[in-house]
Amino acid sequence: LDRERVWTDADALLDLCERIEDLPASAPRARVCRLASQLLALYKGQLHHEGDGPWVVAYGSRLRLRFIAAAELLGARLEESGDWAAAGRIYRGMLGAEPLCEAAYRGLMRGAHAGGDSATAFSHYRFCRDTLSIVLNRPPSMQTRQLAEFLGLFEPVARAGAAAAVPLAA
Repeated sequence: LDRERVWTDADALLDLCERIEDLPASAPRARVCRLASQLLALYKGQLHHEGDGPWVVAYGSRLRLRFIAAAELLGARLEESGDWAAAGRIYRGMLGAEPLCEAAYRGLMRGAHAGGDSATAFSHYRFCRDTLSIVLNRPPSMQTRQLAEFLGLFEPVARAGAAAAVPLAA
């Protein structure tokens, strides 16, 4: 399609992701929040359906990955500034669009931990673990498990030659 004549949400999303990627580190919090609102308004989740051709699936996956990277970047900026509430809104919005996005669960875990709420941090981990188990039949990634351990949500335990994690609170 001629981008000069036809507006598409996919093109708008890619343009927005580029603006987010080019955002200077010194960008004001209000601008970061405005871009986050625009990003979450544009991306509503999976853009392809069962039976779509391979090119549609590939393009949808590209958009998904760009969305996640842009949202993670904005969330990280807000975390760095200590605005855990705004970062949490981004991470919850990410999960609304991509319920299997571990990066969003990790952000929520960090935010709860920063607020001194270990029980909620563990709850985010547990919800991530349970969702991935039910939907994908797999555990959280090593990165997510290591974050939970680093935050003190588990004590590492060696079992049969492999490291396992035991929750401190259930």
